[in-house]
Formats: sequence, C-alpha cells, structure tokens
Amino acid sequence: MHLLDCIDPLHYISQSDYTEFWTGLFSTILRGFWGRSLAVILIVLAFYLGIRRQRFQLGIWFIFLAAGVIYGATLLKWLGLL
Repeated sequence: MHLLDCIDPLHYISQSDYTEFWTGLFSTILRGFWGRSLAVILIVLAFYLGIRRQRFQLGIWFIFLAAGVIYGATLLKWLGLL
C-alpha cells in the first residue's frame, strides 16, 4: 500500500486542484493542433514500438496515452468538468 500512497496525486494536492489541473490541460494544450499532433505522435510511437521493435507492452501503453489525449476532453465535457 505504501507504493500506491506515493503515486497517488490526491495524497499531495486537493481534489479541486487536481480537477482544475486536468481541466486546464485539456482546455488549452490538448485541444486543436497540438492535441492532434500529440495523438498522432503517440500512435506512431505505439505502432513503431509494438510492431517494429516487438515491445508490445510499451506499444499498448502508448495506445492508452493516445486514447487519453483523444478522448480526455470529451470525457471531461461529459462529466461536466470542462
């Protein structure tokens, strides 16, 4: 349990600050050109590492990161946080 306490961001900051951070991130950086560019880079890295380098776990992590960038703002809008 100690490891989970170390990586839990709510252990260090309040929930409102944490929500405000992700809302600001998705409303500024991950919207528009930069969000699409980051998503494309992550997908290319996922395929390169997963298929070319045969590092499937790392490729899957990059796919999850790309999905977070692509659908994160939509999920925050749906939850009413953005």
